[in-house]
Amino acid sequence: ALAPAPAGESGARAATAAGWSEEGFLGGPAALSQGDANARVKAAFGRLAGAFLRGEADCRGDARLVTGSLLDLGGCSERFAGNWLITHAAHHFDRVQGYRTLVQLARGGWQP
Repeated sequence: ALAPAPAGESGARAATAAGWSEEGFLGGPAALSQGDANARVKAAFGRLAGAFLRGEADCRGDARLVTGSLLDLGGCSERFAGNWLITHAAHHFDRVQGYRTLVQLARGGWQP
């Protein structure tokens, strides 16, 4: 099981240590209300957090692995097991390796 973050360590500190900037800029028109501003920040954070972990996998060819679908990763550390979003999929065939699929993956929910 995953352990919670050590007491006294904030998510902001962990994100900064992992290389995320402490500041960000959200483009677009000015928010019309506090609720609008909160919704925009929540959506932007969701986009960033959704890609907090990234990875690549080279596997036996599978036409079901397409951009936008989910890959259930197993047989690995519990920290990395589970559903990952396929952000890019490339299918290759050659005479030596046969049919191969290379996928790029992203997932949120990272815990230090």
